[in-house]
Amino acid sequence: TPIHDEKRTGQNRRRTYIVIEATKNRRPHYIFEAKRLNSKKRHTEKNYIEKGLKRFVEGEYAAPYPEAAMVGYVQTADIDSWKKEVQLAITSKASQLKLITQQNQESAKVFEGEWISKHMRRENTITVCHIMLNCK
Repeated sequence: TPIHDEKRTGQNRRRTYIVIEATKNRRPHYIFEAKRLNSKKRHTEKNYIEKGLKRFVEGEYAAPYPEAAMVGYVQTADIDSWKKEVQLAITSKASQLKLITQQNQESAKVFEGEWISKHMRRENTITVCHIMLNCK
């Protein structure tokens, strides 16, 4: 789904990967951004953090919504290793990402590599559900 802003037009517009919409009023209810995770470190910091999570925090993605999700497509190593690396990257950029908290969700856990992070925005907060999927 294209993100509308004044700076980008046409194919240059940013896009979220998955948007779940209600069939009645067609407004999005939950927005997902997905990034590949492989052996190259840049995928963690540049893609997952800078081109994914940070855009939720800054309100470029899912601006009117209090929750969203980041999906990591694990292509090398294992889910647990990537989960730890991404969590560490988020913690190391805590001030830039306006991190309030980051925690595992053991009681409601559906996926092996799942946790949430909560971030401040200008006028509110956003809770991001992180999901690591094995795509090897």
